[in-house]
Amino acid sequence: MKTAVYAPNWVGDAVMAFPFISDIFVETGAPVTIICKSWVAPVFEHHPMVSEIISFGIEDMSGTINLRKSGKKLKPLEIESIYLLSDSFRSAFLAWHSGAKNRIGFKAQGRSFLLTESKPKPNHTEHRSERYRYLGSGTSGGGSGSKGISLSESEKVWSANELDKLGISSAIGLCPFSVAESRTFPNELILDICRSIQKPLLIFGGENDREKAAALLNQLDGKDVKSICGEYNLRKSIALLSRCSGIIASDSGLGHIAANLGLPTVSVFGAGKKEETRPIGGKTAVLDAEVSCSPCLKNDCENRENPLDCLKQISTEEILSALDSLQ
Repeated sequence: MKTAVYAPNWVGDAVMAFPFISDIFVETGAPVTIICKSWVAPVFEHHPMVSEIISFGIEDMSGTINLRKSGKKLKPLEIESIYLLSDSFRSAFLAWHSGAKNRIGFKAQGRSFLLTESKPKPNHTEHRSERYRYLGSGTSGGGSGSKGISLSESEKVWSANELDKLGISSAIGLCPFSVAESRTFPNELILDICRSIQKPLLIFGGENDREKAAALLNQLDGKDVKSICGEYNLRKSIALLSRCSGIIASDSGLGHIAANLGLPTVSVFGAGKKEETRPIGGKTAVLDAEVSCSPCLKNDCENRENPLDCLKQISTEEILSALDSLQ
């Protein structure tokens, strides 16, 4: 019989789940099965505490019929216990149809009747990684010492060769974008960072960031800056990120990945609560201006008088000083 973890639905949150996965591995003495959305599956590849990854696309999790079918596809796995790190009703409905004997999650979205153990959410502020651990004993062996993202030897070789092809070495990685406008660096800040850093600079981002990055590069003639936005899948981006000598990132999945890899990482917070979602790593620094409208949890900035003031109040000098302190 197996123990499964339904992983969070966002890349950054998935990275913050590693301490919990470590807890479960220590408690059971066996690798866990990861059940997740397809776009976060690459985070868990090649991990020694993960036995298998079962991923579902958007259609698989849309509508009662598809959810029921997806849940029943899990029955042959003979899952003994499944822990739900997502608070969604969908995840509980999927788990109920999986045939898992034990279904553990937080009380949320009226789904408690689908769970065998429905825990109240902690009523105090704590880091999300610790919140996840609360679903288990939270005392087994997770925390900062747990093993995070793992790269295979072939990925390490590929990333070194790929950077050689790009003509880049010892680059600073810049991850200025986010799916949320309230977490994405203003253009002026991106340009100022690019003009101020004397080392080669590699800009990371997704397909949706490609055009914006290209427009910014047009304003940086003569600078050793290259964008790889949308050029690689997440797994390859992780491998390339691991080769950087330092990272400057928005509050984003790539920022969490960089910190988890142990890279010197400066995370610049706009919206969000750093106490709950700051990246975990041995060489991390978080910059947060805490302006009049902070803390904000909105995806779109609602400060009409001073849009994105939380990000504009953080200077390039502060960012580079923080990065230097981590080297």
